[in-house]
Amino acid sequence: MAIENNPAGRLYNILDEAKTHKPTEKTAEVWAQVFGFHVDDKPQLFSTVGGLYKLLAQTREAIEKIPTDNPRYYLSPFNLIEKAFSDMHLVSVWERTAKLLDPTAMAILRSRPKTSSSFFAA
Repeated sequence: MAIENNPAGRLYNILDEAKTHKPTEKTAEVWAQVFGFHVDDKPQLFSTVGGLYKLLAQTREAIEKIPTDNPRYYLSPFNLIEKAFSDMHLVSVWERTAKLLDPTAMAILRSRPKTSSSFFAA
């Protein structure tokens, strides 16, 4: 996972790595593997998920600051990523969350830091 100096890039890297996991894995197992801890370490699991929610909020805030005539262009696809997190169940299969990681929203997370990095500064 490449280190990014902005919330959108960090979120993209995390979600991109998570998407490589099998849809039949439990969501908690996916996060444990992505972040390198044992799935039974519940304090670490909940701390990590809390950190992901914080990163998600920071990313939305950064996207909202992009000067554009059409903010919905950036925010509409991002809403699916937020829905993936709000509907996430740690004991259900990863497929339930992964299917909401829309390719358009992922593309916006990937491309915006490269084109407007000053708007995504950490």
